[in-house]
Amino acid sequence: MTSDLWLKRVAFGTLAIAGCVVYVGSFDSMKPVARAVTTASAIAWIGFGAVLLLVTRAKPGVLAWADACLAPMAAGGAALCLGALINVLDLGAPAVHAAFNVVLNVAMALLFIPRAHALGLRTWLAVSLWLVALDGLFLVVVGGLIR
Repeated sequence: MTSDLWLKRVAFGTLAIAGCVVYVGSFDSMKPVARAVTTASAIAWIGFGAVLLLVTRAKPGVLAWADACLAPMAAGGAALCLGALINVLDLGAPAVHAAFNVVLNVAMALLFIPRAHALGLRTWLAVSLWLVALDGLFLVVVGGLIR
């Protein structure tokens, strides 16, 4: 059973990373912005994980929180492949990508919040941490990278 869980973790992590790589690779003119968004996203997830562990005192455990984050990250990676398709079909105006990423963020939050609640984090706190620690850190980092 443990090896199945680790296989799932590796698969989810791989999907999350692969989706980002495919998404960035699908851009031509906006490639620097896409790279900045992907880099900021990676940094924000690391920061978010650290804040989650700090706030929860790593209870019920680091791997439990990693699993709660990996599911939405993998779903996000899969969705980013659809974002790449938007580019391949040449439908990818900046406003389309901005809207796509906002919807994707909300969808990932909706996957994370019940998982966090099941691990003992109150829903209001899960939402607050998502908005401040993940989205807030993302906006700060991406703003610094795009300048």
